[in-house]
Amino acid sequence: MRVEQANSDAPETDAPLRRASDRTPMGRIRGPIERAYGTGDYALAAKLIENDILTAWYGFTPNVFGEMLATLVREVGATDGLIGGMARFMGLADHDPSHGDGESHEPVGAGEDFNREAMMTSARGFALRLQGKPTEALDLSRQVQGRTGALRPVFEANHGFGLFVAVQHGITAMLAGQFAEALESFAQAQEHVLVPSLAFLTRDAYLRMGMIHAIYGDSMRAHELLGEARSIPRTESWAEAHLDASEALLVAIFEADEPEDALRMLSAIPQQAIGELWPFHLVTTQRLLVRLGRREDALSHLGLFESIPLPRRDGDGFSGSAIPLCSAMHLLANGDIAQARAGHERTDQTLAVCRLVGAQIELVAGRPREALRVLAGLQAETSELRMMEAWRLGTSAGAHQLLGEIDNCREALAAAMDLPGGVRPGELQWFTADVRRLAAEELAGWPSDEVLVGTGSFGEFESAEVLTTRELDVLRDMATGRSREEIAKAQFISVNTLKAHLRSVYRKLGVNSRAAAVLEAERRGII
Repeated sequence: MRVEQANSDAPETDAPLRRASDRTPMGRIRGPIERAYGTGDYALAAKLIENDILTAWYGFTPNVFGEMLATLVREVGATDGLIGGMARFMGLADHDPSHGDGESHEPVGAGEDFNREAMMTSARGFALRLQGKPTEALDLSRQVQGRTGALRPVFEANHGFGLFVAVQHGITAMLAGQFAEALESFAQAQEHVLVPSLAFLTRDAYLRMGMIHAIYGDSMRAHELLGEARSIPRTESWAEAHLDASEALLVAIFEADEPEDALRMLSAIPQQAIGELWPFHLVTTQRLLVRLGRREDALSHLGLFESIPLPRRDGDGFSGSAIPLCSAMHLLANGDIAQARAGHERTDQTLAVCRLVGAQIELVAGRPREALRVLAGLQAETSELRMMEAWRLGTSAGAHQLLGEIDNCREALAAAMDLPGGVRPGELQWFTADVRRLAAEELAGWPSDEVLVGTGSFGEFESAEVLTTRELDVLRDMATGRSREEIAKAQFISVNTLKAHLRSVYRKLGVNSRAAAVLEAERRGII
């Protein structure tokens, strides 16, 4: 729920409003700054910027704002406070250790100290994100979050810095792949009083939360959030173009009549406006291409992103995992389990979404116990994200079914049906064919399989048969090139017993020769 707007945007000058644009919330702050700066009254310009530095930063283009800061440092010696800290960070002034720049870990109080801390930490975090280091940026952001809890009652008095911190923390958590943490931070931003000159920050919080839900959470909630975002007034900030890109992504998901229309809408979003949204734009486009059966186009699209120098490092957060995750899922759909596992190893395997893909790979490979091990303890991270929770329950049900633990499989299916509205057709992709057959027989309201035809999704896989421990030992001995007699001796069994084990191994792997069995086991990653 959004709090009604504060009346904290009145200009701190008696200068008359001379233009129509000066009558907007942002213009009432930006106009006096422009006039003071344009007439050479740099002392007044510096004071006005210090009073509302967030509105100044977002109200002027980065180049213009940088030029202003450099001039004020040179003409007024504005090396203290927010202007000095920002100028030093932007390389517009020499660093002076005697001036605070947000590095201190002392408790932060209300007022200028907090504002400077918030601005400088967010600036450093943004720089880290641009280097493909969202996890490090998130650690930095958490330090400020942990020291600003007492400021919540005085958000309104801090010229929107509380709102700014919440949104920036949410974006950083989002790029780091900590989606539950991002949702919590965006929810805090939505509860913040609406600051008219910074209304785009509140709009951003709704759009970013909507994006997470659209891709990994509840699509119905995402649609509601899009409507909330549209109700917030626009500003003249340069940031609005980036928010328009976020909105366009959600519109493509929810308002396009056909997947082809959605793809055209996504391709029409200006690349420069996508910015840090690129991993979410990538995942959305990949899903649409797969849904249309255009896997070759999806692979080409993925290869293009792989070749672009994007701000990412393999294994660092979601931005460093989106490409290898998509690649792993393509390889899995093509039955190349070993390569899918290799691709998955390039991801940040601490993330819930990466663990879900890892468990999926193990299940398709016929390693249900390993799949359950990967899923252990994951509910705490998926419970607030509907799609990921359905994914977890579907994979869990498949693993239990494969192990013959039918009661546990039924328990997972019952939990999936307890999701609001039951299992939706789009969530069937996370349940294997064998599990869906069981569910269709036993659960009223289970969706039809028709939605999965031709999608190449996980849901089209039949469950593999699990090899026994003895059969795995035999397979490993076969891979070393040992003869039957040598294998039987090593396993302390007769040759006839060994033959029975080999027939079972061949049947479970769907092969009819020793060489093919070894190759299939290697492809699945079993040996």
